[in-house]
Amino acid sequence: MSERVAVLDAKQLKIFTDVVCPFCGTACDDLEIHVEEGGRIKTVKNACALGKATYMHYHEDLATPRIHGQPATLEQCIDAAAEILAAAKYPLIYGLDSTELSAQRKAIELAELIGANIDHTSSV
Repeated sequence: MSERVAVLDAKQLKIFTDVVCPFCGTACDDLEIHVEEGGRIKTVKNACALGKATYMHYHEDLATPRIHGQPATLEQCIDAAAEILAAAKYPLIYGLDSTELSAQRKAIELAELIGANIDHTSSV
């Protein structure tokens, strides 16, 4: 987030301006984010619907592997992803915009193996 921060009212509402949206390759850099005391995002301005949803549904603890919101091991997550891809009629590998090159190569190999399409966040 930007260094430009204003504290507004008694609830210690902080406003971050000129924030870059990480959702797609467009990289909009004029977002305004209002954060309440305690870190909860209250409002996101100047973002598209997808960018706004990215911020409004942010949860710090999502770095833990999860299946349907429940903590799981990485191996369990890989198995669950493999089951989803194996059952898909039209598998799609999506995203990869902030993924390192070697991981993108692996995603392309996987797409070729299972007959999947690949799409990028800039297509939205």
